[in-house]
Amino acid sequence: MLFSGFDEAVVIDLETTGLDPQRDRVVSIAMIRSRFADLKRNSGMMEAKTMDALVHPQRRIPTAASRVNGITDEDVTDKPPFAEIATLLRDFIGECPIIAHNVSFDRKFLNAEFRRAGVKTLARNRSFCTMRKFQELNPGRKKSLDDVANWMGVKGRAGPRHGAIEDTRITWEIAARFYMMDHGMKATIIGWRPTPGVDLPFQDQ
Repeated sequence: MLFSGFDEAVVIDLETTGLDPQRDRVVSIAMIRSRFADLKRNSGMMEAKTMDALVHPQRRIPTAASRVNGITDEDVTDKPPFAEIATLLRDFIGECPIIAHNVSFDRKFLNAEFRRAGVKTLARNRSFCTMRKFQELNPGRKKSLDDVANWMGVKGRAGPRHGAIEDTRITWEIAARFYMMDHGMKATIIGWRPTPGVDLPFQDQ
């Protein structure tokens, strides 16, 4: 898998109530939309638009899931169900390729949620996977996001919990390094210039 053939992409991470996209639901989503092509001319800098939201899964969040992501029923009591923000999220992605660590997981969950909401799925959007790319370069090595971040020289998680915002930032930087490697550039990310995030009207600022 080459991280090439696109100029702009959306990096995504989800936190969910479980592992089955047909039964479980999204509780948190974060996205970074960037013009990766900017890396070719801006010395490792690119602008990025961000969006993140907590989501009410319309069911109890299992204790096992809360142990992983730190999100409890109390945290999402006043948050909207996915259907209420589905169009905003889908419009943010647009026709861009999506990038994630284990992208098939995120893609299946988003498509299941979009179908329930009556919103166009990601069927026509291309996908790029940082986990798969790492596996191709390093057969047999551990492939968790923390493992890959460590191998790539990217700052990993600050703590043991998985958070969509933090994990998206880590995946975004890993993806940027793969993009630079596959375009013959020195894979050193200097930083990013976030543009104002896309505010969701119901989210606490």
